[in-house]
Parts: sequence; C-alpha cells; structure tokens
Amino acid sequence: MSKTFFDHQQAARVRTRWALFGFMVAILLTVVSVGFVTGFGLYGFSQFGEDDSVFRINEHWQAIAIASGTALAIILIAGLIRHVQMMKGPEHVMTSMGGWRVPPDTSDGELKQLRNVVEEMAIASGIPVPETYVLNERGINACAVGMDVDRAAVGVTFGALATFTRDELQGVIAHEFSHILHGDMRLNTRLISWLAGLFTISELGTMLIHWGSAIASQPRRSKDDNSGAIGLVFIAFGVAVWICGSIGLFFGKILQAAISRQREYLADAAAVQFTRNPAGIANALRKLGKGGARGKLTHAESMECAHMMFGNLNALRLSGLLATHPPLPRRIRQVDPSWDGSYLDAGPVALRPQQGPPPIPHQARKAFAAGAAAMGLMDQVGMPSSEAMREARAWLGRLPQTVLDAAHDDAGAQALVYRLLLQDRDDVFEIQAKGLMDREEPVILETLQKILQALPEIDEADRLPLLDLCIPALRALEPHRREAFAERIRELIAADGKVNLFELAVRRIVFAALESEQEARARRGNRIHINNAGQEVNILLSTLSRLGADNQSQAEESFEAARNRMIGYHGRVQLELLPADDCELQAFNDACETLAKLAPAFQQRLILAGLAAVAVDGEIRPAELNAFRAAAASLNIPVSPALRVSATEET
Repeated sequence: MSKTFFDHQQAARVRTRWALFGFMVAILLTVVSVGFVTGFGLYGFSQFGEDDSVFRINEHWQAIAIASGTALAIILIAGLIRHVQMMKGPEHVMTSMGGWRVPPDTSDGELKQLRNVVEEMAIASGIPVPETYVLNERGINACAVGMDVDRAAVGVTFGALATFTRDELQGVIAHEFSHILHGDMRLNTRLISWLAGLFTISELGTMLIHWGSAIASQPRRSKDDNSGAIGLVFIAFGVAVWICGSIGLFFGKILQAAISRQREYLADAAAVQFTRNPAGIANALRKLGKGGARGKLTHAESMECAHMMFGNLNALRLSGLLATHPPLPRRIRQVDPSWDGSYLDAGPVALRPQQGPPPIPHQARKAFAAGAAAMGLMDQVGMPSSEAMREARAWLGRLPQTVLDAAHDDAGAQALVYRLLLQDRDDVFEIQAKGLMDREEPVILETLQKILQALPEIDEADRLPLLDLCIPALRALEPHRREAFAERIRELIAADGKVNLFELAVRRIVFAALESEQEARARRGNRIHINNAGQEVNILLSTLSRLGADNQSQAEESFEAARNRMIGYHGRVQLELLPADDCELQAFNDACETLAKLAPAFQQRLILAGLAAVAVDGEIRPAELNAFRAAAASLNIPVSPALRVSATEET
C-alpha cells in the first residue's frame, strides 16, 4: 500500500526526532571539547606563575564546568534566537534571501505563469495555495519554506523564470511541492536553527583570535608587560575554540547534507509522479549545467538555506559528506534513464525590480464508493495526479477574468468572500448590502459590484474552491485590516439571525488563514490529549454522522464507520452516537475549537473518521461537505480536491 499524505507527515516527524538526536550528539561533543580546551587554556595562563606549576584537571573542574555550561548556553541561545526569527513565517525567510512576493495583480507574463502553475499544483494537491515569491538572482534555483502545510511559500529565481519552459517550471514547482507535502520544510527550517548555535561557537573562537591579535600587537609599556604573551594565549585559545566549534559544525553539516540528499531524490521522483512528464524535471535539471554551477546564488543569507534549494548553490562540483544535493548526473538519470549526458544552454537573465467571460461550468463529479474506496480520497491529499492538474488548469481557465483577478488581490479577495456570503433572499441581501456600504472601503464595494455581475449565480460545487483561491491574498492583509475583514464576515453571517453550515465553513477556513504566526504557535504549544476531549470527539463524529442520514439507522451506520476508523486512536474515550439535540451547530463549532488543540496524530485520525461517517452511504451532500471542511480547517488539515458533493446533488 502506497504512503499517504499523513504517512509522509508522520515520517517527517520521525526524521526530525532522529535529526535532533544527531545534533544533540554534535552539541555534546562541542561543549565537552570547549570545556577541556578551557582547562588547557588555564594551564597556559598558569605558566606565567610559579615554574613548578603543574596542570591538574581536578584543580580546574569548576572552571571547566562553567566553560562547558557557557558554551552550551551560547549554542542554545543562538539557536533559539534563530528559531524565533525563522518562526516569523515564510515571508521572513524569503525576504532574508532578497525575495519579494509576486504582486497579486501582476501583468508580467512570467510572473503570472509562475502564479498559475503554483495555483494549479495546490488545487490538484488539495492544500492551501502557498505564497509565491521571486528571488532577485540570476542563478537558476527555487525553494519551498514554512513550518506547516497551510503556511508555506514557494520561491523561484528570475534566472529560473527566464530559463524554464512551462513544463520545466511545472516540474520544478512539483519538486518543491514534494518538500511541502512530505513534511521536509519544518525539518529544513529547524536545521537552520540548530546549525546557527554550532556556528556561534566557531564565531566566538574567531572573535578571540581577533582580540588576541589586537592585544599582542600593542607596544610593550615596560619589561614586565606580558601583553604580547597574553595575546598569544588568547590567539591559541581562540584557535582551539574555533576548532571545537568547527568540528561540531562539521558534523552538523554532514547530518544536514545527508538528510537533504535523501529528500532531493524523493522530490525529483515525486515531480515525475505528480506531472507524469519526466522531461519537464529532467530538462530543468539539465539547465542547471555541469556540476550545478548555474544554481549559484549571490545573497549572503542564501548559503544558510543551501539545503532547501532546488539546485546546488556552489559553483564547484561538490560530492561526498558535505554535498547538500546528490550529483547532478545521478539526479538526471534517476528521472531520465535514457539521458545522453548532455546539458542544455540557458540564456542571459536580466534582473528586475519588485513589482465578460463565460460562467463557471459544472465540474465533473464522481459518486463515492462506500467503505475503503471512499477512504482513498484522503490518500489523494498531496498526491496530485496529472488528470487532477489538468482539471485544475481547466477550471482556472474557465473562471471569469474579473473573478480570477479579484482572487489575486487583497481587496478583491475580500469582495469575493463577501459575494460567497451574500444570500438570495431579498430582505437578508438588503441588510447585508447596507452593512457593507456603510462600513467597507469604496474599492472593495466597486470590486464586489463587478463580481456580482460576473457571478449572478454560483454553483454549489464551486463555492469552496473559490474560497480556497482567495486564501493567499487574504493572508497578506495587514493586522488591522484582518480585524476589520473578520468583523465584516461576522456581520454578514449574522444578518439573518442564524448560521448555516456553509457560513460556518467559510468562517472556519478564513479565520484559519487569518491566524497570525504567534497565534499558530500558541495553538500548537497548547496541545491536549484526546482523553480530555471525549465529549467534543463525540459531538463532531455524531454531527457528521447525522447530517447525511435520513433516519436513526443510517446515522448509526455512519457512526459505526467512524468508530472503526478511530480504533487505536481514541484513548479512553467512549465513542457513542449522541442525540440530535446535542449536535446543534453551536455545539459543533465549540467542539472544533477544542479539537484544534489535539496532537496531529489524533487530529488526522479524527478527520479520517469524519470522512468515513459522511461517505459511508456512497454520496456526499453539500451540508456534509461544508461541515467536514469546517472541521478540517479547524484542525489545519488539508482536504483532497476530489472531495466534492456527489453527482446526485447537482442542480
């Protein structure tokens, strides 16, 4: 049985633990080495005292312990500082490498093509659309950064944009999506933080060498002035500390490189699997040139992220323990066994500064098979097929241009979400429209009017995909605009005095996207065990079981399917189908709030159990899909694009 998205995410967590263990060993060796170097340094200073002074380790054990503790503190503090910087989000990492976000309303053909390819891959994968960045470099390269699937960014250099064809660019983006989908980003980001601590020790040694040189170069003031000798001792001590730090850094880089090489092979293979076009990724690799020289970047911060890049940053053909990427010929032959050994030319690259349509058609929909076949839908998360990518491209191509442009603009994205929430009932529509006209900015109201003309009606199956398309632009909103936008959403939903399941899904999905990095960290740091959320688990599964059931017997059948999926993951929770009165919308909403704090393994199994409940009868109704998407958004779990309302619900 092939691995699913959830399997890859769990495997990534295991790799992270093993990598952490390896770095702890490297840190321990560094700390112990610094302690012993300090002991020998004290011996060097003692030679300026009595001639019969003899160094004994037990006489200086306190100093050695202090030195070791200080080294450990420096490593941990430096690593923590770098970790905090990296946790600011993918925008911080991209901008530190000289990147800038692709403008949503760009008219540049290359940038629009990049954005379209990223959107197609995201829609086909069933994950939120990542932010798209351009690195102002002539080198041919790309990378993916972020700590979570729902908070990711893809960056591509101008060299890559100018060099790659659409098929080659799609192969590279598929490669980067593999890193996102297989959980490599979080590990890659943490590797940078851990290496930063080890690097600080070697930098401390360099500082001691400079200090010693400055002291030794001072003119002697008297015959008893030992500044020259003291300076030499500082230099010797600095060299020793630098060596200790460099040894730890060396082993850390070996571990980093080994992990990176393994993941590059997987990402190349995944690019072929996703696109079904080996020539795309193969020709992109061939354009990196012999030894990967064309992947070189000039920005200083880029070297720290070398293991996260598509191509090798070094102009030299590195191989062996410290190579962050496998040999280029080996990577090409893996995806194209018939490769003749030749490379492709890349033209010159110029750097640049930052910078009435048909209705949406009905989408082809499949009725769901019950049981195991339905479960296979979530296996498609993060595993886009070439057919799914073609469908995503076709769907995007049929969108009214007004709507497509709006989804890529922060003001337009807000207007499009408002359009999704506007109701058909005239009395409610008037209340909603008046509230927006009284409080919203003119540019948003003007865009909303254009969207209403382009989308007088919206097919049920297109509502949530349209919402997903808005997410990247909404994430770019300034904090004060996020608050105002969230308030407008609450007002639109409250206009008729009640909340339906679609409105709940919109609120959950949008509010998850508007969540700041600080809020996301607080949520992840406040985990609870499933034993402390028994009532909430039963509310969620009971609600999903009852939404598609016409009678008590069908509800029990759905809940039993969910119970079977929870085997081994429900702790001491007694799973039971709750009465309909306990499954009201407010209770379901409150349950989602609590379940968002579960550990990832429990969240994933709970979502699979919820899917079993809604799909057991072979069809998914709009109410079931909306509730399921709301729950998935609360738990920050991506949903397969194949998960749509069944054919029987089409109108």
